[in-house]
Amino acid sequence: MIGEWWQWCILGIALIVSELYVPMFVLIWFGLGALGVSLIQHVNFTHDIYLQLGMWLTFSIVMTLLWFRCFKARLLKTSIGTSTGGIIGEVGIIVEE
Repeated sequence: MIGEWWQWCILGIALIVSELYVPMFVLIWFGLGALGVSLIQHVNFTHDIYLQLGMWLTFSIVMTLLWFRCFKARLLKTSIGTSTGGIIGEVGIIVEE
């Protein structure tokens, strides 16, 4: 099996669209990794499927790690448990009686 650039492109688009049905926000990074391999395949074609799979896994893992390390950490900062008054008017969920 030789992975053509358009096959990687279809896989990437399918993974990104399937993210709409899976609420974990992880498949998008594998889809973007496949689109990255598609771009590299279009510019510089290589016949080695193992190299293509390695690039896909590398791109996907790096983008997933960047998401969890850099971007998601900023989204989860909260003021819960402080008495600063900055949480007045915020909506919360009661988890214990």
